[in-house]
Amino acid sequence: MSSAYCSKSNIVDIFNLLNTERWSDAAGDAATIATRIARAIDVASDEIDDELRSSPYLIPIVSPDGTVPTAIVDIAAKLAGVWLYEGKGVEDRGGDKPVHRLSSVKGEAHLALANIRTGKRRINAL
Repeated sequence: MSSAYCSKSNIVDIFNLLNTERWSDAAGDAATIATRIARAIDVASDEIDDELRSSPYLIPIVSPDGTVPTAIVDIAAKLAGVWLYEGKGVEDRGGDKPVHRLSSVKGEAHLALANIRTGKRRINAL
């Protein structure tokens, strides 16, 4: 498991508290919510490490001052939120078809990772 690149508050900043907890709540209790959010953060952080392993940056991704670069925090929070959303099952409707409301968020996060990996986007990291 890699370092956690974001926190619950980072996910909430993007998706708001209601959505974050609703997508996390499979059993109706605070312990389940906390466990699923922690799992989403782990999955997102591992995904970032896997994608950037072939980049010029060392894993885990940290700035010279030892903090996680803001771009990585943002990407991790987006990926974690999407993981929580997908875990509830994509049931949103657009007419008569299911719609994945967060597909563009997921795509943006993966594009940002690809740009970091290939050097099109540089971050303040070792």
